[in-house]
Amino acid sequence: MIDKSTLLFNVIEELETRAEKLSDAARVTHEEAVRAPTPMESHSDRTRFEMQTASARQREMAAKYEAAIKILKGFALPKPSSKVELGSLVIAERDGKETRCFVLPEGNGITVGTGDDMCAVVTPGSPLGKVLLGKAVGEEFAVGGAPSRLSGKVKAIE
Repeated sequence: MIDKSTLLFNVIEELETRAEKLSDAARVTHEEAVRAPTPMESHSDRTRFEMQTASARQREMAAKYEAAIKILKGFALPKPSSKVELGSLVIAERDGKETRCFVLPEGNGITVGTGDDMCAVVTPGSPLGKVLLGKAVGEEFAVGGAPSRLSGKVKAIE
C-alpha cells in the first residue's frame, strides 16, 4: 500500500502536469489568436475572439491548478484518527469491492496510484467528501439518489 505522503506528492505532480499543459495550450491559443483575422478583415469570422476567450479560460484553469498546488504543498497530513477528516485515506467497501478515497482540500476527481493502490481524491465540497467527513470505521454512507446512488461502508481510516 502506498503511504499518504507519497499519494499527496503524486496528486501535486498531477496538478503540476495539468497546470503546465494548460499554460502551454493557453500560450499556443493566444499566439494563434494574434494571427487570426480581425473582424474588419472578415465580417463573419469570430475566430480571433473565440481563441482569445479560450486562451483566457485556459489561463484561468491553470491559475486554479497553481493555487491548488500551493495549498497542497502547505498541507500537513494529520495523524491517524478514528473519524474521517481532511487528510484521511479512507478504505471503503462498495458492492463487495474495496475502494480508496483520499480526502484533501484540493484535487477533487484526480486518481493516483496503480493497480490495487488506485486512490481517488475527494474534497469536502464534493458530495462524497461531505458524507465521508466525520464517519468512523464500520459506518455506512450514501450519496445521490437512484439510479446513480453511491453507497458503501467505511472499512478503514489511515
